[in-house]
Amino acid sequence: MIRCTSAPLVHKVGKIAGIEVGSRSTQDVVWGNFSPVDPETGIVLRANSPIIQEIMKRCEPDTELVGYRFNYDNPVVDMKTGEVTQPKMYWVEQYDLATLETIK
Repeated sequence: MIRCTSAPLVHKVGKIAGIEVGSRSTQDVVWGNFSPVDPETGIVLRANSPIIQEIMKRCEPDTELVGYRFNYDNPVVDMKTGEVTQPKMYWVEQYDLATLETIK
């Protein structure tokens, strides 16, 4: 699973007990999950998959996933409670750049 955000996270530097530390601001950021699948089997790829490993090598943090977007009609749901996760997260899905329709 790849964690996505609607915008790059802002990095700030502050001090705790006189020691500089960094933190991230996530105000006004929408979070999402992208679960890529094996193109041959349709099975969700694990973190140790060669495909995921190659994506990790090629993509830096804040890489835009062109052709993918948040599906605001499809929030991530807690499998135990059946409730929408808080803060709200959405599934990230591929879409056709020409028609803007979700690819199913």
